[in-house]
Amino acid sequence: MDKILEKGELRILMAEEDWWPFFYVDERGELAGIDVEMGMEIARALGVQPVFIRKGVFNDLARHLEEDAADVIISYYSYTPSRSAHLFITQPYLMDSDGILVSHTLMEFMRNQKVDLNQEEITKYLNQRRLLRIGTLADTSYEAWAVETFPRARLSKAKPEEVPNLLTDKEVDVFYCAHYWLRFFLALHPEILLNYQYVQMDRKDLISMAVAQENLSLYFWLDSYIASSSSRNRDLEELIERYDAGEQEEPSPTIVDKALSDPWRSILLAVLVSGAAIVVYVSQRRIRRKSNSKKPPHWLLNMWTVLFSLLLGTYAGLAFPEVTELLSPFGDIFFNYLLLAGIPILFCVVILNFTRLMSNIGGLRFFLKFMGILLIFVSIGAFLGLAIGLVIQPGSGLPLESQQRLAETLQRQSAESSLAIDTSPGAMLWMIPSTMIPNSILKAFVENRTLSILFFGILIAFILLYQEEKRKGKVISVLTVVNDLFFTLFKLSYYVLPFGLFCLMMSQASAFTDNSGLFMAFIKLLVCQGIMLAAWFFIAVGVSLWKVPMPLPRYLSAIKKPMMIIFSLLSTLATLPAIMEVCEREEAFQDENVKGTLPLLLIMVIPTIASIFSLTIVFLVQLLRIEIGWVGYLFIGINSVIAGIAASGIPAPADLYSVSIV
Repeated sequence: MDKILEKGELRILMAEEDWWPFFYVDERGELAGIDVEMGMEIARALGVQPVFIRKGVFNDLARHLEEDAADVIISYYSYTPSRSAHLFITQPYLMDSDGILVSHTLMEFMRNQKVDLNQEEITKYLNQRRLLRIGTLADTSYEAWAVETFPRARLSKAKPEEVPNLLTDKEVDVFYCAHYWLRFFLALHPEILLNYQYVQMDRKDLISMAVAQENLSLYFWLDSYIASSSSRNRDLEELIERYDAGEQEEPSPTIVDKALSDPWRSILLAVLVSGAAIVVYVSQRRIRRKSNSKKPPHWLLNMWTVLFSLLLGTYAGLAFPEVTELLSPFGDIFFNYLLLAGIPILFCVVILNFTRLMSNIGGLRFFLKFMGILLIFVSIGAFLGLAIGLVIQPGSGLPLESQQRLAETLQRQSAESSLAIDTSPGAMLWMIPSTMIPNSILKAFVENRTLSILFFGILIAFILLYQEEKRKGKVISVLTVVNDLFFTLFKLSYYVLPFGLFCLMMSQASAFTDNSGLFMAFIKLLVCQGIMLAAWFFIAVGVSLWKVPMPLPRYLSAIKKPMMIIFSLLSTLATLPAIMEVCEREEAFQDENVKGTLPLLLIMVIPTIASIFSLTIVFLVQLLRIEIGWVGYLFIGINSVIAGIAASGIPAPADLYSVSIV
């Protein structure tokens, strides 16, 4: 103590590596931080000048102090029994706690096994695992605490600058460190939350000062200083609020960024609207000239109107987020209206068509053959989507900045950090019957569980087959009236279809605002969907020409109108007879042409739903960097088959499947 006063300086030892916000070099090249301020206060109280000495790593500070390289350690120095055996450790001037980052894979296992997700139960579960990889900061006290907390784990040590890569590459299952260090680390690297979940531990981390055992007078003085009213009860939260992660350099705007900001966003929107109006006008004129009927289809039902409404909605959601909040509720109302009218239609049409089919001779044989073909093609569709997603990988390679923004968005929007999915063989085996057979059919209608409604409708149809003709006729008459009423309601949606799709796409696209990397990943997803649609179209045309021999140009001309009907109105398995009736009423279609459209619907539209579903789930798995094995992909494939069969009964515009899934 006397030497310090004689020299007029207090030598303060700190680790060489920055430990923000406790001690670090700021943007001006000056030493700053909570511990630096503490050292300056102590030097001022002693009436001397502070001299900061940065040397070695945390675990080497005790040796440097014993070699008289400094007078005191003020360096976010945690109390440990081994350190107190060689140094005098003061009472803590700050109190921190420890925390761990646990991989989402382990968190899923815990949820599936019904483990209470509190700190004690999580620690207990992790210690029961045979192979646990745990990481921590090298040359710090957390090496000892990590081994003490998880004695059976394999320990990996990393320098601070190596931690982001360690966690991004998922080289450890758990990462152990100080609560506030992890807090600021996640503020700088929020993309880590795509792979890990933070859990705060109960153990308290006592942040103290240390002096050599020969300097007893300085130890007593520091201990008294910390206990004094001026330094007691320092709130770490209040101290930390004075520091932030520093302003990060704004990246230069890309072409996409410019297209989504003023003044270009208004110019591009005007160009798109003008182009859409011209294309729809020209298309309507061509239809009017070629139409044999006096009244051509309304321009609101024109295929180009629908396509441009999807495009304009996507662009408006990206470029005009201030309008999204105003219009997106209409998109929800529109989609709810489709379900309101569509679900009763599904129920009625399934019963009516199935009853009529089974009443005919050979109806059961036809139905089983039909469902067998459907199941084969839907299964092919599901695994085709998986294959395209795994080969092209539309959700991989997301830029770091986009990952960070995605993680921040998920934090804001999700109460749960991830979804728990039971991929055990038993759960997967019983998933299909448990999905088909609900405990309440009313609940199935409320939750729009189409597979359950389809199954229930088929059961009702079977029961009707064995009823008296008079009673069966009454039930069929009632169902026909109900179906006609709801179908009339459903047709009213056609005239707000473009605006409804516009609002739906605007709401979906708003998720990509200020995240051009995520937007480009979504574009890759749409390209993959386009590849699948083209593949299924060629498959469908090939099968149709095989079943209905006719020249290719003639066939393509024949399916033009049914394709528009399929796209704009009734993309549905349950309403196949309705589509046939519409086609048969057109003079341009003979029976063979009508039959040729059925393979097109069955082979192209319905399996495409399964393909889109599986591709989209793979896209999300890649986007969120979730690791799943072959069982996980099998689970996705089975779910996609179910989605394809269930969604095939909903009367809705074809593209709404893709919109609602995304």
